[in-house]
Amino acid sequence: MAENNLNSPADQPRLESERPAVGADLIIPGLAVAFTTYYLIGTASLTWEAKANGVVVGLLLYALVAVQLVRIGLRIARRETTLGFGGLFEMTSPQKQRIALVVITALFIVTLSWVGVAIGLFAAMFASMWALGERDWRSLIGVSLGTTATVYLLFIVFLQLRLPRGPVEYVIAWLTGAGA
Repeated sequence: MAENNLNSPADQPRLESERPAVGADLIIPGLAVAFTTYYLIGTASLTWEAKANGVVVGLLLYALVAVQLVRIGLRIARRETTLGFGGLFEMTSPQKQRIALVVITALFIVTLSWVGVAIGLFAAMFASMWALGERDWRSLIGVSLGTTATVYLLFIVFLQLRLPRGPVEYVIAWLTGAGA
């Protein structure tokens, strides 16, 4: 007959240091709620179609965040996890890459109105792939150029969106005799 051992590891809650931290898992849902709220407030003066789309997507996003919060709350209540941030703020190689991508994205956004979509997107793609460890020049230039050309053709030529213009867009417009 097996003896009932209440001191087995399965019967005891994990020590705090052994439990995975899930606090970092709340960052994206928090940003999603903030952005959705900002969007819903910002679209209040738009037509009903824009408001309706925003409300539908916003409510779905709020519901998904609520599900995530309940899941994390249950795991914390069962003492499976902690609300800490774990190694999120340790300066590891992946963390340096994340920081580089945030800086590259911020620079892209800040300089977009000066350099235009073509130069800005090409530079951002190139720098992002470099930060993530790509060193093959054919890949760096090919993917950056391919992405830039696709965005230019799709959004500027076919959909005729008025994206920020830079030297490349002005030269193409001058060469083709069309507006960029």
